[in-house]
Formats: sequence, structure tokens, C-alpha cells
Amino acid sequence: MSEVARRKPPGSARHRLAFLAIVAATLTSAGAVAAGGPEFHGMVALLHLGAALGAIVVPPAIVAQIVTGTLLTAGTLYAPGGARPLLLLPLLVGVVLTAELLGRLLRMDRPLDGEIRREVLEAGAMALLAGVVGGIVLLAGSLPGPSGPAGTALAAGAAIAVAVVLARARQQ
Repeated sequence: MSEVARRKPPGSARHRLAFLAIVAATLTSAGAVAAGGPEFHGMVALLHLGAALGAIVVPPAIVAQIVTGTLLTAGTLYAPGGARPLLLLPLLVGVVLTAELLGRLLRMDRPLDGEIRREVLEAGAMALLAGVVGGIVLLAGSLPGPSGPAGTALAAGAAIAVAVVLARARQQ
């Protein structure tokens, strides 16, 4: 057996990418449940995991994975005993990592010859970027300025602007 054949992980590239997406979704859902939230938080965690599993077979289910992941992240703000904003960052990174891995899996129209390293690294970079943006929004929340719905709208608008700029830069 050649050295290359021995080092190649078992399973196809698609299977390994799907496995990593499910691991990310499972850890995110488990972390959200452990962080606490409203009464329905556990059910949303199961829906998130189910949507991630479903997206492997039915691609439009990725929308449900993103929506339930967003609800999981936001639900930690309403945990009994008070909000713990720092728990938002790992959950946000987990939701984005899951969506990125699923998106890359669903866009696979070419064989990867067993190598998914680049796909995983790019998905990780996008998830890390989401964590950085989320951290900046959390830090900005402690600065004087609008609060309540106006502050939320301002932060959401800034996040959308960053996403648009990044999407345009990637297309060029």
C-alpha cells in the first residue's frame, strides 16, 4: 500500500464534510442547551440539529438550520439567571460554521480527490469572522449610544453592511 493511500481518511470527501457539519451542529446545539434559555430552548436545539441533518438531503433545509441557529443564539440572552452575552460568540461561530460547511457540501459539483482541507479552512475562517463581528457588536453595546430597538437595528444594519462588503469583495 502506498504512503498516499495510507494517509487518506476513510470515506468520500462529501461524507467527511457532512460529518464535520453534523459535529458542528451537534456541538452548537448541545452548547446552547447547556447555556440555558427559555423553556422551548431544548426543542429549538433539536430542530437545529434536525435541520442540519435535513440539509444534507434536502438543500433548502439550510435556511431552517440558520433560522433555528439564530434562535438558539438569541435564546441564551433570556437564560434564567440573566443574560450571558459572552456565550453568544461560541454559539454564533458554531451556527456559522455549520452553515458554511453545509453550504460547501451542497455546492460540491466537482470531486475533491479526498481533500477537503481547503473547504474546511475557508468555512472556519468565515465562522471566525462571524465571531469577530459578533464580538465587536458586543463590545459596541457597552459604549454610549442608542439602546433598545434602535441599538439593535443599528447593530444589525452594521452587520448587514459588513456582510455586503465581504460578499462583493469575494466576487471580485
